Amino acid sequence: MTRTRPLTKIIASLLLLYGIALFAAGCGGSQGGTQGGSQTPSEAGETDALLITEVNLEELLSQGLPVILNFGDDSREAKGTLANLERINKLYGDKILIRSVDLAANPEAKEGFPVQVIPSQFFYTAEGKAITLPGDLGILMSSFQSLETQEIIFTVHEGTLTEQELLKILAYMDVK
Repeated sequence: MTRTRPLTKIIASLLLLYGIALFAAGCGGSQGGTQGGSQTPSEAGETDALLITEVNLEELLSQGLPVILNFGDDSREAKGTLANLERINKLYGDKILIRSVDLAANPEAKEGFPVQVIPSQFFYTAEGKAITLPGDLGILMSSFQSLETQEIIFTVHEGTLTEQELLKILAYMDVK
């Protein structure tokens, strides 16, 4: 009989520590520029209102709104998710903060986040906490917990999100 359970716990702990280290590194980000969520809409279109070049998570979470943070690039899948996020932003713009980073143009912007797949979306409550992992939405998501506090520090969806899936997630987040 093999003893895989201790090895599984060790691997899970190491992955969690890696996520915490990435999160800690990302929270110390610099101030200024087009970080956080302070970029205003431009005449070029709705996409410009969502795009940021660097992530200042603390600034984003201090707005008092639920946050969706998207990491994409110039792939068809990422552009599809960004288009869906734009539509959601038009419907719920004053009730949620949606920001997106183009990792093709700004690959260093993902530092501090466990981004493994593009696109990836991270979800936070209005109180600035990662949402709890929804179990019954039919949407596969992952969460990362702090080993020390057991607090969820990231809840992420990897891959394309449809508008209907985003609406389900917003309902789960109680965004009306």
